[in-house]
Amino acid sequence: MVLSSPYSYGQVIKLTDWQTKKPVRAGVPMKTVIPSHFLANQWAIYADADEFLFLPPGISTVQDLIKRLERGRYRAVVASLVDFFPAQLSFTSHEAPENLEDLIKEASFFDPIPLITLDPDEGKIIRLNKGASSRILYKHGIYQNPWFLKPLPSFVKRLPYLKKHQLTSSAISKTPLIRWDSDVRMVGSHRANIEAQPGLILTSAHFKFTSDLERRIKMAIKLRSYSGKSRKYTRLAKLMHPTSDSGNSLLGPDSKKFNSVEDFIECELMTVPDGF
Repeated sequence: MVLSSPYSYGQVIKLTDWQTKKPVRAGVPMKTVIPSHFLANQWAIYADADEFLFLPPGISTVQDLIKRLERGRYRAVVASLVDFFPAQLSFTSHEAPENLEDLIKEASFFDPIPLITLDPDEGKIIRLNKGASSRILYKHGIYQNPWFLKPLPSFVKRLPYLKKHQLTSSAISKTPLIRWDSDVRMVGSHRANIEAQPGLILTSAHFKFTSDLERRIKMAIKLRSYSGKSRKYTRLAKLMHPTSDSGNSLLGPDSKKFNSVEDFIECELMTVPDGF
């Protein structure tokens, strides 16, 4: 089934019956309306085209995963959003990848550090570290706020008219698997209004830094459909013309090549409770 809308994903709209009176990007309520209408009382995965959800060891299908979630009375599952990247960023044309294996072959490295954990009492997401995207952008001098913000205290920087000049850290988590009961809705592009059950964290691989990055940067800048009218992609375009000594190198001091899902468990990018 293909659904279309007169609104673009990033178009700012106001909804009278939404959970907030603030303007929102049209894509956020769409992520609630579509599954709640077509998949009521069912589990659904949502992911961008460059994201892939890894299953825990011993679970080979999504159906098997959902059976275990039902048995444990889960309502949502959170995932670490792990950036995959090549050793060197290249804009040379490659054949379009046909599957996950092709993507991993092109961008096979990740940073093996835990990104999030869950509050054991409330299930709220606790940030532990920044992701590889932030590291790469800082390394190449892209993730730098305007000079006039540097001397200001943090409470001043949080003022609305100054926040628009700042770049936020790249997302490090997502709630990709949700049971769409009547009280569920998205409160942002990456999370729902229900807390995940502590103990279980899956891994979503994010393939941003591929040979297709230049095309996607140009598209994002043209459409201005991402957060802050694609301001982050405007700065990301600097990767196409590196000026730092590191050139197009994307590797960090701890980056490692992906071998299997056990890599995620070893560094706590995925956690699976005993008996799951």
